[in-house]
Amino acid sequence: IPQRYNREMILEDMDARGFAGAYDFFYLPIDFSTTHSVGYAFINFVSEGELARFKSVYVGLKLSEDSPKVCAVVDAKVQGKLKNVDFYRNSTVMGMEEKYHPVMLENGVRLQFPRPTRAVGPVQRRPPRAGGQMKH
Repeated sequence: IPQRYNREMILEDMDARGFAGAYDFFYLPIDFSTTHSVGYAFINFVSEGELARFKSVYVGLKLSEDSPKVCAVVDAKVQGKLKNVDFYRNSTVMGMEEKYHPVMLENGVRLQFPRPTRAVGPVQRRPPRAGGQMKH
């Protein structure tokens, strides 16, 4: 995923390619020191069939001519909508602006993401890379 893509851009792309309702959880991790995506997302599909269809469309796809990145699909350690929700609801990302939060859906409709069950700590910001400079 191109670093300058945000959550809404990816969701809009997926829905425009016919995947509205095909997934019930989405999270695009962000590097909060740059506010850019880290280049991958976590998506839970409602069925193996939808996952196979997604792979047939996105594997090898280049989302932007401005980025050399092409899409690949691999299994995540955490599997299933409920396990992902449980994992992320107490994540430090829940202390950030809503635009950075994971999204939970049912039949393509966004649902309120569950509130944390405990206090969430501050987001750990990575120091800038050695020799790297932020472009404005």
